[in-house]
Amino acid sequence: MVKEITIARNLLLLRQTTPEMNIKTLVISSFKGSGISDRAQIASMLKMHENGVYFHILLNENSPKQRFFEEEGIATTPYTIKSKIDKKAIQTIRDIVRTEKIDIIHCFNNNATTNAVQAAKKLNVKIISYRGFTGHVHWYKPSSLMNNLHPRVARIACVSNAVKNQVRSQLWRNKKKAVTIYKGHDKAWYEGIQPTSRDNLGVPDNAFLVGIVANLRPMKGIKYLISAAKHLNGHYDIHFLLIGRGMDSDKIKELINETPLKDNFHTFGFRKDVLKDVAACDIAVNSSIKGEGLSKTIIEAMSLKKPVVATTAGGNPELIIDHETGLSVPIKDPEAIADAILEFKHSGELRQKMAMAGYQYIINHFTVEQTAQQTMDLYKELKTELETSKKVI
Repeated sequence: MVKEITIARNLLLLRQTTPEMNIKTLVISSFKGSGISDRAQIASMLKMHENGVYFHILLNENSPKQRFFEEEGIATTPYTIKSKIDKKAIQTIRDIVRTEKIDIIHCFNNNATTNAVQAAKKLNVKIISYRGFTGHVHWYKPSSLMNNLHPRVARIACVSNAVKNQVRSQLWRNKKKAVTIYKGHDKAWYEGIQPTSRDNLGVPDNAFLVGIVANLRPMKGIKYLISAAKHLNGHYDIHFLLIGRGMDSDKIKELINETPLKDNFHTFGFRKDVLKDVAACDIAVNSSIKGEGLSKTIIEAMSLKKPVVATTAGGNPELIIDHETGLSVPIKDPEAIADAILEFKHSGELRQKMAMAGYQYIINHFTVEQTAQQTMDLYKELKTELETSKKVI
């Protein structure tokens, strides 16, 4: 394995032929899943790697992506960070920074950041933290002061303007530390996806199918979507597809049984081929009440050319512009959700218009190339700061 890593690093050095991009970055992220959830992050990294950025990745032990990265010529160190303050993780990060002469530590979760700020003490290195949700970052919370708001964090990369604005509200000085970098998607990821058959979902072929994909958490506002069915009495051709961890729970079933369309709900837990299920729907819904950064499920639905109904929570308005890229509704408003569902149901022309407008909006504004370029620009900015100031804290 050591020999393979050495070969990979040598290949990488040979590829880096752009002198102005002499930037070395340590990325700290778990990469513990199969790759679908990290796909946008990985794609932008590979694009930057092609353009001369040197990456070293600290990722979870037994990560299924380690071999993939090494085959791409990217050095990796497997170590699972176990807590907010993990002495071995801190030492591992320090060793990589010193040995590889790292310029930037790019952290993609809170444990990564809290350990990185400790590891970076008195080292001339810049730290970027990551925020994917609105809320939970507050100047009076010790946990925030240990990671995103720590003075050693040079930038906070936020997935939407909504997240950026919330973070900036908690920064007393240098509010420009919080910046927006959207996660880019590749339209090719969504081409050729065949819809799950209605029969396999237990849904009549002639049903108007409303789908939502979310893990059951209060912020997702699932109860408001279910309550929307109370305003759809008599529309027995409308069916609901609920997918995600907890969606098939007794709690959800109790809420469904209180509606006049209780027989029209089809609930599932986690499903591996969820994009095929979304492709089987007529429209997609996001009923969140808070916390949304930049909803991956909305982007996926739009990329699959599905009309979307979404609340105004968090970064949703940056994706769904009312009657331009989809239909926008207030939070905690079941009747408004019901009205939007009916508006789409009664107009095939509107569905087609919003589906195509939403799709075009994604491929124009949320691409891998744009994410990579914005991130490289940030790296260059921080590299310049490193070269003009030798102050370390």
